[in-house]
Amino acid sequence: MGFEVWGHALAANICGGSQYITGKIIFFSHPKYMQDTFMYTSLYCILLLTVLHSFTRSLLVRRGTGSEYGTKLLRPEPTVPTESPAGGSSFGNCIINMDILSNTFRDFYSAHRDSKGICQDYYPTVGNVSTRGLGCYMTFLCANCNMSKRYRLFRDVPEARRGPKRAAVNKQFAFAVQDSSLGMHSACQLLATMDIRAPSASCCQNLASAVNNEMIEINSDDFAFLRDQIMYDNSKRGLYPDEWGEVAISVDSRYNAHHYGDMKKLGLSATHAVTAAVDCLTGKIIECVVENKMCLSGSRQRQHNPGVVCGRNANHTGCTASISPYDNILEGEMNKKLCEKLLDHGLFPAVVTSDNDGQAAKPYQAVVTQRMPGGIVRAQSDPSHLGNSQVRAITKYNFKKETFRCTKFKTVDVLKKLLSRDIKYMSTMILDKCVIRDSAAVVEAAIQCLGGDHTSCLKMKPGHCDGTEDSNWMLSSSLHKAAGVHALEFTESEKEKMRGVFNIRLHDRARDSTALGYHTQQNEAFHRMLSKNSPKNITFARNHHGRVCSTIFRFNHGHSQSIEKKLRAAGCPLYAGGLRTLHTQSIKIGKLKAYQKTDMCKRRRAAARMRSNQHWYRSKFIQHAEHDYIKGQQDPFKLTN
Repeated sequence: MGFEVWGHALAANICGGSQYITGKIIFFSHPKYMQDTFMYTSLYCILLLTVLHSFTRSLLVRRGTGSEYGTKLLRPEPTVPTESPAGGSSFGNCIINMDILSNTFRDFYSAHRDSKGICQDYYPTVGNVSTRGLGCYMTFLCANCNMSKRYRLFRDVPEARRGPKRAAVNKQFAFAVQDSSLGMHSACQLLATMDIRAPSASCCQNLASAVNNEMIEINSDDFAFLRDQIMYDNSKRGLYPDEWGEVAISVDSRYNAHHYGDMKKLGLSATHAVTAAVDCLTGKIIECVVENKMCLSGSRQRQHNPGVVCGRNANHTGCTASISPYDNILEGEMNKKLCEKLLDHGLFPAVVTSDNDGQAAKPYQAVVTQRMPGGIVRAQSDPSHLGNSQVRAITKYNFKKETFRCTKFKTVDVLKKLLSRDIKYMSTMILDKCVIRDSAAVVEAAIQCLGGDHTSCLKMKPGHCDGTEDSNWMLSSSLHKAAGVHALEFTESEKEKMRGVFNIRLHDRARDSTALGYHTQQNEAFHRMLSKNSPKNITFARNHHGRVCSTIFRFNHGHSQSIEKKLRAAGCPLYAGGLRTLHTQSIKIGKLKAYQKTDMCKRRRAAARMRSNQHWYRSKFIQHAEHDYIKGQQDPFKLTN
């Protein structure tokens, strides 16, 4: 009995054909056994034909566009190189402690001299090399007498746990990865690019988890020290002699939600959130609340058991989520937790400054009323966010072209943007340089100033305009310098809108909300720093809390000092080389920041922005250079009003 398979269709497709795969099976058998084996043989042939048909179809690549049946090319099986390139090392580069290496040379020479006195030709070389993460074990041997000895070329970290001690270089590597936007996988790719053998996946995850817990403890101890320092300073100043240490804080929340996640999920797409309390006097973070909805262990178990619960009421071990994955992370609830933490540590949030996007002061007042009857929390607003509200109000309003006394532009979007910037700067200058007794009169004077009438400015001296023809606001504004607009002609409805816009900053209630001069810029700076450690497009399910604590520690102590302090606290301090590099970078960054804060540098930046606006204006409207990017302009179907 024999089989013969003809792959006519396979050959045809390989040569460029596009028809179906067919096969012919010719069966040969002796007539004596034909009847007994016919059924089994037929089934076997059908199975063989099916396998061949599926296999050959998967290997085809469509050669023409006329076929309506799609085909695909299978990916080649990945291969792992077993041999190094010619002339290359079989191991690559290693991270070695130079002090230990120097001592190793001396020790091996002494051991060779004492044990092999008859060997006169001392020829040391390197034998076997093994690793513990990034730590390196190396065997030294004498090529003449084959005497060998194994050495450990890294420092251990003194730990109380059982088992072998961790290598200091491994913990330093984990802290460095935690303080960057890289994950362990990307960090291992970086090491591989440098021809350094990276630790295993399990070793990396264990290191990340260990460093995560240590960083939380280090930051918690630092919070306690900062709170004690605040209470000590308050007692020395005689500000709050009672048992409570009153503080003025600024709060803001940061979510890791982004646009693409919002498109895929119903409700709030954020999986992580953090709310930090910044002391307004010292500018340092004294407490925080971190929420996490992700738990990899729980998500895997729910595939087999839908009853697995994560979050506060978790019913499985090793849950990393703080709330249920189906609940929204509410800013008000995070502020309540933050207030409770502050009260537990003896700090009373007497003043709370927020950006007015949420109702930050209300949760604090609710918790204080419950735990301290009669306590009052004073709410303050961030001036910069109020100015941004003015900008949004101007850009969303439909001004007429005649308002700007200019009809050559197709739209007034650019002019509205320039006007919004003027309104924001004008309001700030009025608040800084004018004592406002009648806010309504000041607002009317500002509107008249924009219209070209500066008589009220000459009488009231609001601070932004001198009121003369040679020196007034419109001559120095962005509208005049960038677009050449000297005066505005507001309609009655536009004047009413402008009164509301100015009252966002100049109204009595608005001035009371910014009277103390507090702001949330430190919170915004912390959020920008957190975007480095925990980008919004990357989710760190297990170690997000540690990355937040690492960012807070760097925010409170600076980049260089934070690295030095946390490595010393973790038992793997830096020595001469690393400390010298950190201190040099710290000095350079300090000089750069000091220079950027000088008045000369600020004037240069303002002049550069003005020149950029003027060049952009000339390129767009004088040279008629149109932008070719319009959202959705190539959509096959568009809705029309």
